[in-house]
Amino acid sequence: MFFYYTDEQVAENEKNGISDAIRKEYYKKLKELDVLNLFNEENFNIGFDSKENLDKHYAGNTYNYFL
Repeated sequence: MFFYYTDEQVAENEKNGISDAIRKEYYKKLKELDVLNLFNEENFNIGFDSKENLDKHYAGNTYNYFL
């Protein structure tokens, strides 16, 4: 999970391709370390959310967020 500061940034960066570029770069780095070949593009998934959402709906508590 990657966090931007605002919900607006989440939407903006999905639209302008920045989130996709982060996904691709992270996957590339992960594959460099994946000696057992466990990951592929189908089972690799990362999400994007905002600190704004975390604060608003989970009182800033990441424990509750990931439950």
